[in-house]
Amino acid sequence: MDDEFAFAQMLIGRLPVVLDALGAGTIDVHKARVFADYLAYLTTAQIAELCARSVPPAVRWTTGQLVARSAREVQAIDRDFYRRRYLRAIRDRGVCGYLTPDRTATMSAQGLSPSEAAAATERLERLADPRCRRDRFPGGFRTRRTVERRAWVDAGPGGPPPEPEAGPGPTRRSSPSRKLRRLDLPTPETSASADAATAHRPR
Repeated sequence: MDDEFAFAQMLIGRLPVVLDALGAGTIDVHKARVFADYLAYLTTAQIAELCARSVPPAVRWTTGQLVARSAREVQAIDRDFYRRRYLRAIRDRGVCGYLTPDRTATMSAQGLSPSEAAAATERLERLADPRCRRDRFPGGFRTRRTVERRAWVDAGPGGPPPEPEAGPGPTRRSSPSRKLRRLDLPTPETSASADAATAHRPR
């Protein structure tokens, strides 16, 4: 609900051209969100310039094409945009929890730096190795996913989980932490490329 309110405030307060196009039906709400996401932290003059160039032709573009175009436009007009966006996300990082329709609960952390996420993932992997060997359900081993979930919960208010036992763990086919370790503070080029590469995903 907070996100919806902030989106509405952005359209009314800073993106009247986008709001008019949305009201006229020339763009849909997904495209309006793209404009809100990319133009939120630009100056009024920069917003006016980009809206004049991008809002009219946006009717012919897919949402993914609009994301790719916006990424390039923002990089060209404000070279420090992606660095500021990254640092702002780090500043606002936190943990949230909510109930899901299946009556379970979901907890997640957002705004972590790649190094923080890699360290947390590596700790869960280390904890899961010995637990996968000693914690069994009737008829077989627990899955790694189940054990990592248990270790994550144990690390909460109830206190830290025990240190892993010595000895090699099961062979892993992939390691999310190794992928995260390769990430660093984004440059404008890498951030724009990443945004464009994921533009086809549903918003």
